Amino acid sequence: MKKLKIFGIILGIIALSQPIGSQAPVIEKIIDDNVITVATFKSPSTLYNYSGESFGVEYELANRFSKQLGVRLNIKQFTSLDEIYKAVEEGEADFAAANLIPDKNHYQNLRVSIPYQLAEPLLVYRDTQSPPESLSELAQKGARILLAANSFNNDLLNKFQTNYKNIHWIRSQYTYTDHLLDQLRSGQAEYVVLNLGDYERYRPLYPELKAGFRLTEPQAFRWVFSRKGDDSLYTEAHNFLSDTNKNDDIEAINNQLYSYLDKFNQANAKTFQEHIKSRLPTFKSTFEKAAEQYDFDWRLLAAISYQESTWNPRAVSPTGVSGLMMLTKKTAHEVGIKNRNDPEQSIFGGAAYLRKLVDREPEAIDHNQKIWFSLAAYNAGYGLVMDARRIAKKQGADPYNWFKVKDYINNLQGGYRNKYVANIRRYYELLLWSTMTEQPSITSTITSPLLHPVSSL
Repeated sequence: MKKLKIFGIILGIIALSQPIGSQAPVIEKIIDDNVITVATFKSPSTLYNYSGESFGVEYELANRFSKQLGVRLNIKQFTSLDEIYKAVEEGEADFAAANLIPDKNHYQNLRVSIPYQLAEPLLVYRDTQSPPESLSELAQKGARILLAANSFNNDLLNKFQTNYKNIHWIRSQYTYTDHLLDQLRSGQAEYVVLNLGDYERYRPLYPELKAGFRLTEPQAFRWVFSRKGDDSLYTEAHNFLSDTNKNDDIEAINNQLYSYLDKFNQANAKTFQEHIKSRLPTFKSTFEKAAEQYDFDWRLLAAISYQESTWNPRAVSPTGVSGLMMLTKKTAHEVGIKNRNDPEQSIFGGAAYLRKLVDREPEAIDHNQKIWFSLAAYNAGYGLVMDARRIAKKQGADPYNWFKVKDYINNLQGGYRNKYVANIRRYYELLLWSTMTEQPSITSTITSPLLHPVSSL
């Protein structure tokens, strides 16, 4: 912050020395307005909402950059990459952070940052298909390949189209990668190309889809900035991303956000998807009503219920707790539930009990950490969580930081308790991602309003 103040003083001196009518540095206006606007889109890899807060690699980077500048972050979401580039060119956004792989035209019209993350274009197919070996093989078949919007840029796409003319390349206009994967899963599409990182995020939602070969060497994600005005903002972003690369911050962010998904095996993923289709619809409206009454995301309540009972209203544990939310007799009495095995009463009872636990947490604690502590208490008991906090405090750890306390909970009650919270987080985020965008009505691959052949670009 001290560095930023000195930079601001220098900008002020420069501004005073400029002739009347000259344009002030871009970054000076951002600091004066106390806001920087970023263009992006919603996806597991860029931006998503979790329990009322925003997450995603691009969001995290943009948020850190805004904090370094000492200004508020304003996010504008778009549904196509063309809209994102246009928003930056026309000044609707100060920059774009959206897993972008600019082509030569973008380099002419925009300022393009240094790389900060690499993406590998990956061919994806159904597990009922023979594994594809190469593009030459697919060209012989006259295959149709759907391309995610940010899988690679137009320059590389034109090269593939020239070298493999018999392949029907069909590129999505929009950023809804899950819609393409839905078409592949249903058999409406033969193959899909998307980035390896996106495949890893979506894999638990589509366990029947397999990773094939990489189409090319890794491509670089970059931020883009307008060429209007000076390069003061671009320069600050360049320095920020350089430091980010030196400190391996991207790897740390990815580990923090997504490492728990690696433990979600294919069998669990398939079962989860089957239950989303066969069991969740029966209780979805009740989850939504209870969530509205007790101020939660319905998908969080659904994730808790899946961890507790796999959405089986007749589930009974060895210790005698039962129902969708696995309430004990004591807890059911505490929240006024007469029949724990009644699905509606169980869901409302579980939501009421979770609300009581969350409201007992100190106001100063981060909202998400309140949820994690409350989930641990939901399962292991509030007293055990308090004991863990006391031990943590005695040993010099922050008793209100979940990441500092969770190991003490683990020591008191066994590793299962940590897995309990991690499992719910996993189910919750998968439910978030699976309901992130509304599915359009798609009757065929070629006529879909989300897609168009490459030749029409």
